[in-house]
Amino acid sequence: DTLGNFGASRAVDAAGVLTVTFTPRRAGVAQIIVAGNITASARAGIPITFTLEGRDENENAILGLSAAWSTLPAITDKGTIDAAGVFTGQKIGALSVVGRVGEITKSAPVAVAPGPLYRASIVAGPTTILADGQQAATLLVTLYDAYDNLVSDGTPLTLTTSLGTLAGSGSSVSGRVFRFLTT
Repeated sequence: DTLGNFGASRAVDAAGVLTVTFTPRRAGVAQIIVAGNITASARAGIPITFTLEGRDENENAILGLSAAWSTLPAITDKGTIDAAGVFTGQKIGALSVVGRVGEITKSAPVAVAPGPLYRASIVAGPTTILADGQQAATLLVTLYDAYDNLVSDGTPLTLTTSLGTLAGSGSSVSGRVFRFLTT
């Protein structure tokens, strides 16, 4: 006897709340149902909340259900979930969020994407140039989120300097941008 499917829809409200519906197939036997086979998407450092809603065979709400939440694998650097169902992604990649109510245990896939820009690292080559207006250095700027993931493509970056002229524009590709400094 199968217990049904478990999935997670994308955030349904501005707070990023995902709803997991627990519905019994027949009296006393619960199953977990959410339409479709959808992967929840989480940005590193930005929490999303899994909630549950129980329904009986007549679609009446079952009150007082609480889930035990965990991740699979249980020890992962991809993210954490607390007892209230709040998942916070940390490292990019895939994992599953597991919900358990009584004897029913099912999982939902979660894809963790980079979070917002948090810090930048700049490497110049060459590291020394004459201030003659002729020599230039290439600046490789690597952009990271708060969990040291490279930021998403398209992240904008503005650099300024009082030591010469900066050239180059555009947003990140693979977490990096190039600029050129002439002094």
